[in-house]
Amino acid sequence: MRIKAGVLLVVFSIALVLGACSASPEEVVDAYYRYIIKGEFDVAYGLLCRDSKERFSAEEFETIWKHNLSINELVQFWITGVGIEDDRAAVAVSLEADDGYSTFTIDAHVRLVKERNNWRIVLSEAFGKTR
Repeated sequence: MRIKAGVLLVVFSIALVLGACSASPEEVVDAYYRYIIKGEFDVAYGLLCRDSKERFSAEEFETIWKHNLSINELVQFWITGVGIEDDRAAVAVSLEADDGYSTFTIDAHVRLVKERNNWRIVLSEAFGKTR
């Protein structure tokens, strides 16, 4: 019985360590757009950096995604590259969107910053501004 308890303790410890590992910039961006596509804006908002959350409330963030951007419906996305330097990263992503008339692709770069050992998305200064 002691051996089983010891094995369980080791397995549980490994799971805790692996679970505590920070997701990569690509994984954060992947999760962010998956949540946006599913309409889970509150969860996507949780992936933003402190500075972005100070500039936009969760309600503003959701409103911008739903109404103010030219992208009416994000259909799919794919990550095309990543660059990491110290506590900053940039992930290149192609977004496929449908505006109701046609499907089109937008190439973007998502900036990230490391906060408390976790990668967080930095919204651009242009986020939410209409043309």
